Amino acid sequence: VSQSRYDYFFNAAVRKDFPGGWKEDAIDKFNVQTLSPQEKEAFTYFSRLAKIRKNTPAISKGKTIQFIPQNGLYVYFKQHKEQVVMCLLNTNSESVQLDPTRYSEVTQSKQQAIGLLDESSLMLTKKIDIAPKSFHLYELKN
Repeated sequence: VSQSRYDYFFNAAVRKDFPGGWKEDAIDKFNVQTLSPQEKEAFTYFSRLAKIRKNTPAISKGKTIQFIPQNGLYVYFKQHKEQVVMCLLNTNSESVQLDPTRYSEVTQSKQQAIGLLDESSLMLTKKIDIAPKSFHLYELKN
């Protein structure tokens, strides 16, 4: 890391005051009504992630099982008791195919994956197209 980036991050960005919360603040980023459309989208997304984490023991309490990234696709699992969550991150600018058989030591008899962010459904019995520059959370089911 260059010295200028280090200085910016540790002396400026990290110490920057978050706008809102005090009556003298001109902008209040704690109030969802005052956020820009892009900020509202981010707020909604991260609020949903926080609720999923709170209500999904595999994410909040589970052990992590990671696999070496392959072709820009990073896959890891969170497992707690019988609950298994699969996390997919495609860092590519184009779609990538996921071969579920590569992860059979974790998926075992699970045949379906239900999206925790979008309620989509995937079958773990065939290859799956993962959209470019995307992150997905799935709970595995029998």
